[in-house]
Amino acid sequence: MTIYVEFVAALRDRMGSDPYAYDGAARRIADIMTDIGQREGALDELTAPSLRFIHNDTIVDAQTEIPDNARFAACPPFTGG
Repeated sequence: MTIYVEFVAALRDRMGSDPYAYDGAARRIADIMTDIGQREGALDELTAPSLRFIHNDTIVDAQTEIPDNARFAACPPFTGG
């Protein structure tokens, strides 16, 4: 089972621009991000409480479960003008 994570802004710089193909057992966003963070040596960045997540064009919290073959975006705080 695969879930795709798109990293935005500074996280994209850290993790790369291609969607991250997560093949672990976790389904809740919080668990997925912890698992990826441990694998990639980016635990602090990927588990920061300031992160926001988008799934199906809706902002969701880290307790949201993501179905197989779906994708979500991880967005750090950022400003724009």
